[in-house]
Amino acid sequence: MSVIYEVTLYIDAEIEAEYDKWLDEHIAEMHELPGFVGTEKFHLEMDEKPHKQVGRVVHYRLESRQAYEDYLKNHADRMRDKGLQRFAGRFSAARRILIPA
Repeated sequence: MSVIYEVTLYIDAEIEAEYDKWLDEHIAEMHELPGFVGTEKFHLEMDEKPHKQVGRVVHYRLESRQAYEDYLKNHADRMRDKGLQRFAGRFSAARRILIPA
């Protein structure tokens, strides 16, 4: 059964264009990893923009829960570090997994 790995991002508005460019590259790189079979990126409209931020939500579809576990074990730290090194302190991320009912 496929699962969705959802990442919600809150990005400083001043770096929106630069971050979006990087995020598109990051999504393409994530999609190359084993088990990733689809991706959708959304602009998050917020009633109140905290601290002049913009929001993005990315849904990564993985072929199985095992593929997600493999990502966490073998790739997550490296992939997350890339954004942290480039944009440290300029964004935050919340992650969750969605499983079809």
